[in-house]
Amino acid sequence: MKLHDAIRSRPGLYLGDLAALGTARLIGLAAELLAALAANRDDVPCFAHHAFLDVRLEGRTVAAVLDFHPEECPGISSRCAALLENQHDVSPAMFAGKKEPKALLAMLMALSADLRVSYSLGSTEEAVISNRSLVFPAQPAARQGAWIAAHFQFVEQIDSSGLTQDYLEGFLQGAAIMPGLLVRDITVISSF
Repeated sequence: MKLHDAIRSRPGLYLGDLAALGTARLIGLAAELLAALAANRDDVPCFAHHAFLDVRLEGRTVAAVLDFHPEECPGISSRCAALLENQHDVSPAMFAGKKEPKALLAMLMALSADLRVSYSLGSTEEAVISNRSLVFPAQPAARQGAWIAAHFQFVEQIDSSGLTQDYLEGFLQGAAIMPGLLVRDITVISSF
């Protein structure tokens, strides 16, 4: 928990700022974590079939959903289990450059008031992380047959009020999260 406390005490150090850019970066980190868990290759992660990212930001609540072809993820359950088993084995070096899933999860857990990560390969939903009490709406059926999603609320220090739909969409399209991942639907609803 010391790492989470360090990130929470100085979130700007990890995100760059606590307004629109920091909010967009945190959503991008969530998308990067989902892509790392779903992609079919560990050496050079990519999607052979296109995967699609849908994001909904309503006030302080985020739903990021990755819609992908079931053939992409033969090892998703083992990757999710390994992530949870080793989630506290994080070093400062993991936060530099292309972040490792453990570092992405640590940042999300530290900078969200609630976090739920779950996935479905077409039939039932499996919760990877559900350690908080926030209730989320049911996931829509994936158009390609499988999905992985992160739902969370920003901690108080993060100010998402200035983030626009165009800014977030442009940021995520330019982020190059993973080859084969396309930004499909971005919705920003301000409730401030």
